[in-house]
Amino acid sequence: MEIYAQEARSRNPYHLMAVYLSAIANSCTDRWLEAYADLRFLENLQNTYQENVISAEELQQMTMQAKEMVLQRDDHEQKEQLQQIDDRYVLLQANLFTSYKSIEGYFRPLSLDGRFYYMAGYLTWGDSYMNVTDSGSCLTNKFDIYQIEAISKDKSYVDSFPCIVPVVANTDTENYPNKFEIKTGTDRYSFPAYGFKKYDYYRIDEPTAFTAENITVFGKPIPLHHDPKRKKLVLSIFLDSFNWKVIKEHSLKECMPNTYDFFQEGLICDEFYAGSEFTYPSIASYWTGLRSSHHKMLNQSVKRAMPADRKVFPEIFQEAGYFTAKIGGNDSVIPDFGYMRGIDRFLYQYWQEDFFAHEAVHQTIEHMEAFQETDQFIWLDIPDLHDVAGVWDMPLSVQTSCPIHVNEIDFTGRYPGTLYQTPSPNRREVYLKEMAYIDRQLGVLYRYIKEHYSRDEVVVTLFSDHGNGFNVDAGQPFLSWQRENVPLMIYGPEFSHNICDELVESVDYGHILCHLAGMEDPSLAENDGNLPAFCGGTEKEYVFAQSQHPDREYAAFVGTKDYRFYLESYQKVDKDCRIEISAGAYVKLVDMEDQEFQNPDIMEKCKAIVMENIRDFAY
Repeated sequence: MEIYAQEARSRNPYHLMAVYLSAIANSCTDRWLEAYADLRFLENLQNTYQENVISAEELQQMTMQAKEMVLQRDDHEQKEQLQQIDDRYVLLQANLFTSYKSIEGYFRPLSLDGRFYYMAGYLTWGDSYMNVTDSGSCLTNKFDIYQIEAISKDKSYVDSFPCIVPVVANTDTENYPNKFEIKTGTDRYSFPAYGFKKYDYYRIDEPTAFTAENITVFGKPIPLHHDPKRKKLVLSIFLDSFNWKVIKEHSLKECMPNTYDFFQEGLICDEFYAGSEFTYPSIASYWTGLRSSHHKMLNQSVKRAMPADRKVFPEIFQEAGYFTAKIGGNDSVIPDFGYMRGIDRFLYQYWQEDFFAHEAVHQTIEHMEAFQETDQFIWLDIPDLHDVAGVWDMPLSVQTSCPIHVNEIDFTGRYPGTLYQTPSPNRREVYLKEMAYIDRQLGVLYRYIKEHYSRDEVVVTLFSDHGNGFNVDAGQPFLSWQRENVPLMIYGPEFSHNICDELVESVDYGHILCHLAGMEDPSLAENDGNLPAFCGGTEKEYVFAQSQHPDREYAAFVGTKDYRFYLESYQKVDKDCRIEISAGAYVKLVDMEDQEFQNPDIMEKCKAIVMENIRDFAY
């Protein structure tokens, strides 16, 4: 039973009975920590589905029994892991990174993926200096997250100079402000440290001892040195909701001249495809190198993190000695979902409040300038194009440049959102204006890079996770190439004035970036991606994308150089992400001019590709 139960849970972690039976099997074999993890997740599923495989009372009893059995053991590591399971569950329930409501004790210690962090305010001047409070939200505050080095009144640094130390001096309102005495060599300095639950940064150039009046959080030091084996800057620019079809119709030079000028010196991929139709599964494929039905981040309502047994590519950069950062406000790329892994600094605020493109670019340049003596990896989120589908307010320059008729709703389908809208000439017009706005902001970043780095010192990429429904032509399948064809542009030393028509997929991204940074890692060979031919690897025969969203028909896309294959199930995807594919599906095969044709052998080949990818969920 144990083997079958655990395999069932592994294949479909959203299935109530599979998770329940896995918990029972783990309990029967004294694997109480694993049973406890299953039972906490089962509670999450039952609350989400509003459906019980066992009663809430029985589930609570079983959960408490499993916890007690772990606590009775003389196993410190398992007790720590138990606490981490509890911490993650509380974190998911609190919605620290997505809740609009003010939360008491918002800035706090966090336990994430086996490490301890402190989440503190960033530029929270009013609360920190004028009216000390202990609440906040992702709307009202930016915050920084760093790994904790120590929580104490004293901390000495005796090596790894020079370095920067992030410090939270005041973690409670008592005895505010905290007073510091710092000793460096024969010199001593003392001063009050102001700012409540926010990071301050101290540069250390020699052995230094901190003595604080009150308990202080000392973050992990940031070494300031370059390694000739590393790039000085590896920058990943994630531009949410970017249909490459728009560029094929209008040209990059017309739509985004600054972006064209920058990347035309490198490589522009014309046939790059995202693996899913919305951010939650799509970006997980970038980080894990796994297609969505393999990393299984499918139902965002359940809030499941990326699989812990798979290395994400920022971990490769962190292990290689890069100072890694994630900057931006995309609410699908948050610590809840595992995006703290491989990241030294996480700077976040929900984008629709105060992290639009201009602010995201500004904070990225500020970060690059502040830590210019390190080798940096930065992931930058720019979700602004998402707002066009939402019919939210656009930047001033976009509003004033649009004729009044574009405000008319000329599409059907749910909004705000991007998934289910019909074609919209009005939204397309606003979209072009918004692209120009984003391009102006990025132009500042491009200029900074060219002024401060030589081409052989950097790797810069720009890419996206999916396109918008209103940019897809009428009559196209839901998972049309027009939705899944997204940008991939690369600036670095290996390319010059190249337009590439090689088929490339988002799961290949980690392979590409690590290769361009001169790194190899065995974990890359274990995922679904590969190194493209333009990097010295092999060209793939096809690209694959799928939509496996609960309460929507399952859709799949297989694209080659000669044809495109589409499949849409007749039945909707179950809440546990299973697909009743035996009930049949609509299939379509078209040539590169979107003209339908028949070829039974190609049809069967493409169906086999789809079935291989959904074998854990099909019935």
